[in-house]
Amino acid sequence: MFSPELAVQTLYSSHHGWLISWLLARLGDSADVADLAQEQMGLSLRSEERLVADALYHCDALRYSA
Repeated sequence: MFSPELAVQTLYSSHHGWLISWLLARLGDSADVADLAQEQMGLSLRSEERLVADALYHCDALRYSA
C-alpha cells in the first residue's frame, strides 16, 4: 500500500546526502549548506504536490466532461 510518509522519507534519504555533498563542495559553510538543502527539499516536495494535484484535477475534469 502506498504511504505518502514513506515516499517522503525515501525521497529525502535518497537525495539528501548527495545534495549536502554537492552544496558543501561549492559553498564550504555547513550551516548555509544545511539551510539550503532543507529549503530545496521543501521546494521539491511542494512542486511534486502541485503536479499531483493538477493531474488529479484534470482527470476529474475529463471524467465529468465525458
